[in-house]
Amino acid sequence: MNRKLNRCAVSRRRGAYTLEVAITMLIFLGALLAMLEFALVSLRYNALGESARRIARVVIVRGEQATPEQSVLGPTAYVGTADDSSDIAAAARELLVTMPPEDVDIRVEWLDADTREGDRVSIQLSYLHNPILPGLLGSAKTLSATTVTRIVH
Repeated sequence: MNRKLNRCAVSRRRGAYTLEVAITMLIFLGALLAMLEFALVSLRYNALGESARRIARVVIVRGEQATPEQSVLGPTAYVGTADDSSDIAAAARELLVTMPPEDVDIRVEWLDADTREGDRVSIQLSYLHNPILPGLLGSAKTLSATTVTRIVH
């Protein structure tokens, strides 16, 4: 009779151990997915910011005093995606490896409505980020980056 009680106690302990491991693994995997999601959002946000700065570098040297080999950009606003064939999209595309280029929106506006040296240019990039596990890790969020700079020449 004593042996039978021992087997029953051992069997219950195994069940409790299995349940503890399952709960611990769920918490661990949830934390791991949350860290992965945070890292992906950070990577994409930083890539958008650096892409905006690269576009700014392209635009500020393409004012009215641009060299003959380069075409003047502006003052008409540019609206497109990173998948376009323009010089503006090409400047951003190589940094956007974690995002489909056709989903990254680019907007360039000449704030002073001209391409003279010293005039301001605003570059805005945006991307709709969908979480790895929608619902569990939140809903879709728009990531955006903006930079404003002055035309150099």
